[in-house]
Amino acid sequence: MKILMPARHGLGDVLHGYFIAEHGRTVLAKVKAGLETGQITSAMVVYEDFYNPSVGDLFRALPLDLIVAKTSELPEVKDQDSDNRMPDSVKGHKNVFTRPPALFNGLDSSRRVACPTRAPRHDIPAKFVLFSDAAHARDRLLTDPEIYRHLRDNTGLPIVKVGRGHDAVPSDINLSNRLSIPETLFLAERATIVVSALTMLRTFSALFGKPVIELAERASTETVRRTRWEYKEGLYGMQPSLNSWYFWPADRGAIGDTIRHHMGHGK
Repeated sequence: MKILMPARHGLGDVLHGYFIAEHGRTVLAKVKAGLETGQITSAMVVYEDFYNPSVGDLFRALPLDLIVAKTSELPEVKDQDSDNRMPDSVKGHKNVFTRPPALFNGLDSSRRVACPTRAPRHDIPAKFVLFSDAAHARDRLLTDPEIYRHLRDNTGLPIVKVGRGHDAVPSDINLSNRLSIPETLFLAERATIVVSALTMLRTFSALFGKPVIELAERASTETVRRTRWEYKEGLYGMQPSLNSWYFWPADRGAIGDTIRHHMGHGK
């Protein structure tokens, strides 16, 4: 059988969809089993490169024989509706979420596929704050240099910065625009605490059990509304004990309190 794995939207959606959500993790495990037994003869991942090219890098890093294609490379893949759902079939590959082959459900799902990580070729401290000031939307970017000093004062740890396309807030080790997504995930797994703009880094709580604090410096009314809703619903695997978000600089006191709380209970 030939199967299609849709990877719509941004990196946070995909990380949650295949490495946090139970249904997606089950699907990925079945794909692994089917490829190993030969019951799946071809597995295609289709992603939106214009939204986040790192999605493609994420799937290419998996130890699976996958065809990883962009929507722009497939004329038959168009926006299906407001959620941009993928077609039921692309080049003979059946969508595992909307039209899985009859034999797909019978595949073994017991061996889960871990989120891919790879050590970067950079010296990294034993303990550090993982930080990112970058974001896909401009109203989510962080720009205030004082954020760096606030993080240093409240953690006493070096600040390691990651991200792409934006580089404004100072750091101790600046790896912006220098890492692949598996390398960033490697750092996330080893960070003491994660602080970022409103981004996919929020998934690091569910993926790696890390405290994640998100900052909104100049967020639009719509972004604030959406963020409140996402936190209320616990989307992306977020949980009150690990995930929190604040306005910067208005909430700097509460931010410091939360950082110190996590530092006191951290590993």
